[in-house]
Amino acid sequence: MSAQNQELQELDRISILFQLGFRPFFLGAGMIAVLFMILWTASYSFGWAHSFPRMSSIHWHAHEMLYGYAMAVIAGFLLTAVCNWTGQPALQGTGLMLPFLLWLAARLASMLDLAVSPWLMLVCDLGFWILLSVAVMKQSLNFDNDVSPGCSPNCCFSVSQTSPFMRESWVGLTTAFVGGSKKDCISS
Repeated sequence: MSAQNQELQELDRISILFQLGFRPFFLGAGMIAVLFMILWTASYSFGWAHSFPRMSSIHWHAHEMLYGYAMAVIAGFLLTAVCNWTGQPALQGTGLMLPFLLWLAARLASMLDLAVSPWLMLVCDLGFWILLSVAVMKQSLNFDNDVSPGCSPNCCFSVSQTSPFMRESWVGLTTAFVGGSKKDCISS
C-alpha cells in the first residue's frame, strides 16, 4: 500500500471520530475517567505526592469530575441530541474538533504543576463552554419550534445555571494567586 493511501486512511479514521458530537466527547470522558480515578486513588489512598496545579487533591478531583468528565458527557449528549431534535446538521469536522481540543487542553493543564496551569484551565474551560453554547444555540435557533417548543429556552436556562459553579471556580482561582482566603474574596 502506498504512503499516500495510508495517509488517506488515517485521515478517514480521524474524520470519523469528529463526525458526531458524542464520539470524541464520550471517548474522552471514558479515558479521563479511568486515568483520573487512578491518579486520585494513588494520591488519596497511597499518599502518592502528585502536585496538582495550585489546589488540593480533593479540589482537583471534584473539579475534574465536574468540569472534565461531566461536561464531556453533557457536551457529547447535547451535540448529538440537539441535531436530532432540530433536524439541523450536526457539528462536525474542525467545528467539533476545536471545542474538543479546548476541553482536552484544560484536562492536560490540570495535570501540570505550572504557574499558568490554573489560568490555562480557566481559559480553555471557558472557551469550551462558549463554543458549546454557541453551537447548541445556533442549532436550536435555526429551526421551527413546532418540533420541540422548549428547546431554546431550556438550553439557555441550562447554560445560565452553570454560572454559580464558574464563579466558585473563579473565586478559588483568584485566592490561589492573591494569597488571601476564600472567605475574604467572597465577602469583598
